[in-house]
Amino acid sequence: MTEQIERRVLEVQAELRAAPDKTISGYAARYGILSHPLGLRDGKRFKERISPGAFRSAIAGKQDTLMLVNHDPKQMLGRVSSGTLKLSEDAKGLAFRCALPNTQLGNDTHEMVKRGDLNSCSFSFVMGNRDESWDEEDEDEDDEDLGLN
Repeated sequence: MTEQIERRVLEVQAELRAAPDKTISGYAARYGILSHPLGLRDGKRFKERISPGAFRSAIAGKQDTLMLVNHDPKQMLGRVSSGTLKLSEDAKGLAFRCALPNTQLGNDTHEMVKRGDLNSCSFSFVMGNRDESWDEEDEDEDDEDLGLN
């Protein structure tokens, strides 16, 4: 069976920040926030929430995660195995800090984050069967407590 790479785009404030030392930091994923409608399951569109601890084993195992521009492996900004990308989790979600390369891509990315032109993140993952669970929720459920304040 071929693993399918899933991609998610955060449409909430990603809290990206550019520091003078040419690093950027923020959240690649946030916990507990109901997504926009995604693909089909049993003929219905579905939404999802990422549960706290979803990235625990990847962080603990120092999974060689890459930070890319537009999910393009030719546009790498940092990676865990080289120490240029640090991942951690807290109550809000999967946090990152990336030391950007001294390249045109790194410099452009730093400037766009600093100016606010680049202000969101997305992430991709491969999900094993043990990692998913399905629950019905009321369609009118409100997501007031997004932890954004």
